[in-house]
Amino acid sequence: MSKVLFVGLDVHADTIAVAVAESGGEIHTHGVIPNRLESIRKLVGKLGLVKQLKGVMRPDPEGMKPWTKKHLECIKTNVHFEQSTLEATLQHYLHEVEHIAERILKLEKAIDDAVKQSPPQIRAVIEALQALRGVAQTTAASIVS
Repeated sequence: MSKVLFVGLDVHADTIAVAVAESGGEIHTHGVIPNRLESIRKLVGKLGLVKQLKGVMRPDPEGMKPWTKKHLECIKTNVHFEQSTLEATLQHYLHEVEHIAERILKLEKAIDDAVKQSPPQIRAVIEALQALRGVAQTTAASIVS
């Protein structure tokens, strides 16, 4: 059986964080290496002779923050797998991310409606809490409840 390694690289301007998963499922972190060609060559040498080396790199265009709508669209567009089971897993994952986003919107709307229907005294406390830095309506309503 050929040895297959899945190499995860989290690339930054100066460094690369490296993790390796073997085909059996065991995952190892290889730490952080300098973002230089010689460091990458040294890493490949340390990994040893493999018949197949697969790299997984999160496609992060410059300035894109992870887990935003733009990031999700980038994953949908740029991340695909040849192996059908991996592609099916990715599609399932993307479906779940969208499903959870829809649930969050529905719950936020339900909280908005509940706040609108609450007595004036409760609404006043919620509004006062929202005056605090970083406290949104959902947090304020949770505190009051």
